[in-house]
Parts: sequence; structure tokens; C-alpha cells
Amino acid sequence: MVIKNTIFISHAVTPADDTFTRWLALRLMAAGYKVWCDLLKLKKGGDFWREIETEIRQNTCKFLLVLSEKSNSAPGVLKEIAVASKAQKVINDDTFICPLKVDPNLSYDDINVDIIRLNAIDFTASWATGLKALLKSLEEQKIPRSPENYSKVAQLIHDLLNIESNVIWKTELYDSNWFPITTLPKELFFFKLKGNFDSSFKKDISIPATTHQGYLVTFECFESLPSDLSEKVDQNPKILLTQEILDQNITVLFIDKKQAKLLLIEILNKAFGYTLKQTAGIRSYLMSGHYAFWLPADVIPKNKIGRIQLVGKQKDKMWHFAISASVKLFPEPLLQIRSHIVFTTDGQTLIREDGIQHSARRTKGKSWWNKDWRNRLFAFVTFLSKDTDCMTFSLGNEKKFLISATSIQFQSPISYKLPKNNNLDDEFIETDIEKQGDSLMNTNTESADA
Repeated sequence: MVIKNTIFISHAVTPADDTFTRWLALRLMAAGYKVWCDLLKLKKGGDFWREIETEIRQNTCKFLLVLSEKSNSAPGVLKEIAVASKAQKVINDDTFICPLKVDPNLSYDDINVDIIRLNAIDFTASWATGLKALLKSLEEQKIPRSPENYSKVAQLIHDLLNIESNVIWKTELYDSNWFPITTLPKELFFFKLKGNFDSSFKKDISIPATTHQGYLVTFECFESLPSDLSEKVDQNPKILLTQEILDQNITVLFIDKKQAKLLLIEILNKAFGYTLKQTAGIRSYLMSGHYAFWLPADVIPKNKIGRIQLVGKQKDKMWHFAISASVKLFPEPLLQIRSHIVFTTDGQTLIREDGIQHSARRTKGKSWWNKDWRNRLFAFVTFLSKDTDCMTFSLGNEKKFLISATSIQFQSPISYKLPKNNNLDDEFIETDIEKQGDSLMNTNTESADA
């Protein structure tokens, strides 16, 4: 008896659907599932439709349908659905066909009548969330799989990209998105709070500060505290030297070194957001648990810093380069700045639908290579530093800390060859840059499409 163990992915042949389908296929394969997808067939030939029909009827245990405006009426997809429907009746499995809704523009009212009654897994808000739900469903339905195999997927990506040569021995210089903290106030003050305050008090503090075990923790001395805070604390604070926190050499008894480090990071992160929210022209956009900061249209001349564009047009929308940041104390005190793209309807009004933002971000991000992200990041830093050698962030009324406008560079003894003839598919370019973490950007290599 033949064991059916293949997941078949049906999709329309469009750039957007191809992008999602290839992404999904590779992740399912990495998770150990056997996947059939026409995009992963490197050598096509013969009777391709007969191969598809045979695959669905004889080998498929789960038929995934990528639902979009195009696939909803694509003749090839409709033929595959018809074959899958017959296969479903033979095996008597109501869960055999599983729709995946990836297009926020596709109304449920418009979905094919044979599919509308099936429960679709929603990928419109987030591909990662949709994938998590799909993997859970496959696990619950006991779809056969092998151990995770990332090396197999890496080889497949290598073959798909037609990479002729990977690594070459050539020294390369890389810019990072790490910007060193150059100056910090010398003392961190712990003011005893008069009375008990609930969690809402911490949220309403008007300067970059926090609370810890009945203390207000801030870099501002008592005389510089806003009146709404000074009346709530004792005048004589406990003092902790900033350098002791950085050296992890704390000798005082009222706090341990780990707590002090976390408090320092929290206050500096708040100072970043506090300063940008007070900077003329900059607006904020709440992403997944953090704010990204962006410039509306016409805040800067021609929407450019030098020759680098930070705001532009994308069909019926406007795109805006944006940043978020977080402080790290290892390997040295620094600000890690991450890059994003946000979209507005007219250069001013944010698009609130997460699905539209996500889809537009991926579409726009495909055309940006390392040098594009790097140049826009450095242009935004130039705006923040007012074309000086450092960025200044406020810690309240008087205290500030400084961050270099020049990022840390790394030198590598090896490099790589760019694919010829621009055969690096857009689908493999990571467009959600916030996922990259500590990214390195080649300072010497131009875009492969240059």
C-alpha cells in the first residue's frame, strides 16, 4: 500500500503568490514535511499537468490552496481544486483541502463556492502567525514528516539561485547597525517614593525614568525633576555610579548588578523614544511591541537627505523609511538601530490595516538591496545628528547622553560573489529587516542589479 505523505501547494502564477508559495514550501520542508510545489521543480518538462494530477491523486495527504484574488479564478488552480475535490471524496477526509488566505483584498464573499465552506488559515496579518497555526494543524492531523532538515533546504535555495560560487578569499569591510554610546551621565539617582503607587504611575512618568522597589530611578538630580515628580519623592537619593553598572562591579546593598543593568537599559530606551517623539517632524507608528519612527512627506526638502530618498511613492500609497532602536551594553554600550518601511495614503495619514502594511512592505522591500537599506539608515542618522558627529538624546530637563553618528565597522577576511545576470530572486530577499537583529551591511559591494 502506498503511503500518502506529500503536502501539495496550489497557487496562482503571480509575483505575490509565487513569493508566498516559495516561502511556505521551504519552511514546511525545513520542518520535515515532504512538499510538492511547481516552483521547486528545477527541471520542468514532459506532461506537466499529468504529473500534477498524479501527485494530487496518488501521493498527496494535504492540499494547501493559496487564496488570493488571482488564484480564486485562475484556470490552473480551478483544475487542481477539481482534482483535489475528487481525491477528497475517495479518502473521505473533510480536512484534505486547506485554504490559506494570503490576500487582504480578497473578500470572503468572493471566494470560490467550493472553498467558502472550508475553514481557511489566515496569513493576511502575519505570515509567521499563519505558519504557526498551519504547523499546529498539521501536527494535530498527524501529517507524516521526517526530522527537521535545514541543510536540505539550504541546498535547494543554493540550486534555485543558481549560485556559481559562494565564498571567495577577499577582505571586505562591513558597516553594522550598532552605534556606540560615547557619553553617559556619571550618576544614577534612586529617590525614595512617598507612599505607594500603582503600575499606572510608572507609565505616566513625564521624563525617561522608571521605578524599582519603591524608588524613582532617574539620571536627573532633585532640582531638575519636574514638579509633578519632585513632590512625590524624598529629596536625598541613593546614588549609583553609571560606570559601576557598566563594569558590573556594584558594591551597594540595595540593588544587584543584573537589576541595575536592566534599569539602565530601560531608561536609555525610554530616552530614545522620548527624544524622537519631541523632535519636530518625526511621527511614531506602533509595531509589534515597539515604536517605529518616520518622517511625513515634505518635512525635509524633496524628501531626501543629500541624495538619499526617505519618502517616496508606491502606486496609490506613499512609503516612508522608518527606524526603531534598542540599547545594548555588550560587547560595549551601543544603540542598535533597526530599519523598517511604513505606508501612508497621502504622505501624512498612516494606513492602519496591518495586512496592507505587511503586503506593501514586502513588495517595496524586494527592490532594496543592502546598500539601499544602509544608505537610508545612515541618512536618517544624519537627520537625527543634524549633520554632526553624534546624536543627542534627552534624559529629562538637563541630562543627556550622546551616541556616535558613525556605526561600528567589522572587517572580514572572506567575501562572496554576487549572482550574475541578477538571478537572485526577489522572493529570497528578507524584507522585514526588524527580524535581522544585528545586521551587517557590506560597504564595498554594490547592488546586484546595479
